[in-house]
Amino acid sequence: MVMSDLQQELLSHSQRFEALLQEELDTLRNGSDADRLRELAEQKMDCSQSLENLDRYRRQQPDSPAPDSEVLESLRRCRDLNERIGHLLERRADYNEQAMQVLGLSTVPLRTYDAEGRRGANAYSRNLGEA
Repeated sequence: MVMSDLQQELLSHSQRFEALLQEELDTLRNGSDADRLRELAEQKMDCSQSLENLDRYRRQQPDSPAPDSEVLESLRRCRDLNERIGHLLERRADYNEQAMQVLGLSTVPLRTYDAEGRRGANAYSRNLGEA
């Protein structure tokens, strides 16, 4: 089956978005170059906007077919990469929050785990100088 020009555009942009997400994940894992992360964020915004515009155009066309399976698979990989990036950023934020609390530089309560593995504020946490 020959892919339409619109489907090819969608695939091209979804693969570009996927590559940007993969580079963002790699950058976060390898030292977090802040300048590169800013560049990637801008490129991702542009690519995301292009994908949205293409999909909006596709939906407005009469008898427009659903996105091709290759496009859908690329978008699934994008979703998975984005979730992995989100989890990594959440872990880093948690670590930074805890480090600030231990150093006494934060008013946010230290987050710990209870016996059932649930996360919560530890009522018994103290500043490092008070422990």
